[in-house]
Amino acid sequence: MNSNAHSTESLINEQIPNDKINVAHIGMDLNNLCDSSIISYRLNGQPVLLRELYWDFPQLRLVPTDSTSLDFQSYRSQAIFNTNNIKTSQLLLATNIFSLNFQGKALRISSIRLSFNALRTLTKCADEKNITLQEIISSPAHIDFVNKIQVNHASNITKMLR
Repeated sequence: MNSNAHSTESLINEQIPNDKINVAHIGMDLNNLCDSSIISYRLNGQPVLLRELYWDFPQLRLVPTDSTSLDFQSYRSQAIFNTNNIKTSQLLLATNIFSLNFQGKALRISSIRLSFNALRTLTKCADEKNITLQEIISSPAHIDFVNKIQVNHASNITKMLR
C-alpha cells in the first residue's frame, strides 16, 4: 500500500465512523447520501466528502481544458440560513450527480456546472430573503424569486427538483 492510500485510510477512519462510510456512485440509493459520503477522489487519491466546500471530479475531465472543480465558497454570505442553504444545495447537487440522467448516462461536468451555478443563484435569492432553500421553493409567498433567475437556471432547478 502506498503512503497516500494509507494516509487516506487514516483520514477517513479518524473523521468518519466505519459504519458511516459510503462511496457515492451513479444509480445509488440516494437516501444513503450524507455529509460523510465520498463523492469523488482528488488526483492525489484523497477522498472528496459531500460536506466539503471544495469538490473536484478529475475523472470527468474529457479534455485538458475542462474545469472539474466546484467551489461552494462562492455561495457564502452573512445570511442567517446560509450554512443550511449551502448544505441543502450540496445535497441537491449530489443527488443530481448520482442520479441517472434521462438517457440513463452519467452527467458531464458541463451539465454539473450548470446545475451548480443554478443552485448558487437560488441560494443567493434565499439568502437575500433570509429564508431557507426549502422555503423559497415550496412557499407561494416567495415565488417572486423566479424573476431574479435566468431561464437556463430555472430549467436546471426544475430538473433537480423533479
